[in-house]
Amino acid sequence: VRNKEPKWVSGDKSLPELLEVFNNLKKGYLPVCEVVGRLLGLVTRSSLISVLSSQYIEMGGDN
Repeated sequence: VRNKEPKWVSGDKSLPELLEVFNNLKKGYLPVCEVVGRLLGLVTRSSLISVLSSQYIEMGGDN
């Protein structure tokens, strides 16, 4: 069985693209790399939720 989960994401992914990746991901983190393979950092499910919730609150929440 071939694992179709991504091993890493590129640094140019948008928040909606990252959200889609994490919605289909079993693990809670992915390395962020340049196309040439240099590690830029790490994105976690909790950091993504934190950024998205901060943006939601700044936009006025559900008011």
